[in-house]
Amino acid sequence: MTKAHQPGAVRPHRVKGAEPTKPVERAPDQQKLAKVLLGVDEVAKKELKRLKRAEQKVRDRAVDKIERDGDSSEPSVGHERAYAVKPDGTDFGVAGVLLAKQEIQAHGLEDARRQREAEEEEDDLPTLEEIVTAARQRVQRFGRNYGVNGLWKSPNPGIPGNIKPDETAVGGLMGHWKSNHFCLDTLYQAGFEVPAIEGEGDDDEDAGWYPMAADLVIYAQGPARIFNSVMSLKLDSRTRKQRRARITELLRLSKVGDLIVHRYGPEEQSDSYLVSLVTGNRMEEIDEVECAEACRDRARLLSHPVNDLVDAQGVLLLRPIRPRYDDE
Repeated sequence: MTKAHQPGAVRPHRVKGAEPTKPVERAPDQQKLAKVLLGVDEVAKKELKRLKRAEQKVRDRAVDKIERDGDSSEPSVGHERAYAVKPDGTDFGVAGVLLAKQEIQAHGLEDARRQREAEEEEDDLPTLEEIVTAARQRVQRFGRNYGVNGLWKSPNPGIPGNIKPDETAVGGLMGHWKSNHFCLDTLYQAGFEVPAIEGEGDDDEDAGWYPMAADLVIYAQGPARIFNSVMSLKLDSRTRKQRRARITELLRLSKVGDLIVHRYGPEEQSDSYLVSLVTGNRMEEIDEVECAEACRDRARLLSHPVNDLVDAQGVLLLRPIRPRYDDE
């Protein structure tokens, strides 16, 4: 890409027989306008997601109606439209309901629902660029807050006591590693749903907090899971050569946004675990993955060659699968 084609420059106009003019740099006002337009684009994307979710709910209500009353008779257009209205009153028309009927007839009720939900969530997942950008921003702005002696600041307003996200210093973690907190904060900022401890009552002090690294695997189980477990390795009894081969296999499967949970001690000890967020996979080139990770002193962007993980006693690869919907 030439300089003239890069953001911030205007392509020069060429006159036959004349020297090309120099690229004209954007004036400050143009730069401000560009930032405003980027902000508008983000708002537009959020609005599109909101409308898609509204349409999905319309279709789900239609499916419920068909399941309850049967689908052998053709309802009137008026009936269809009663179930096909956006929250602002705009008519969706009959297409959504008719599509719901076709899906049920072709695949059955439950399969139609699962397929539609899977497609909806996959469309709404954060992009690779959004994930990497979130990781870089948290490292740059809050890197030291994720060190062992740092004051944790989170973008997640659901964390207890987090009155002003990314401003309030959330207590209770001084002197503790925060690798899981950094990774979950990054996924949250990128736009993923992240796990939270549900608690067992109104007085449960753990409710709302992030789970410990050792417990992340719990959230990769059942139909409501937040992660998919891509691969899990127990390496305690294997030779170094065997470990290297299995870790190589696992890292080759990793994608941007995945969590690598590595264990270096007994399973029951919470401080045996370290969590890394994958920001790039270079296994085919140089046998390493790029990661964002909270280290002892701060959060960092770094690379993990295969040999970095050979001493681990266990490695788990988790993939986030659910987009976050703030208005639900």
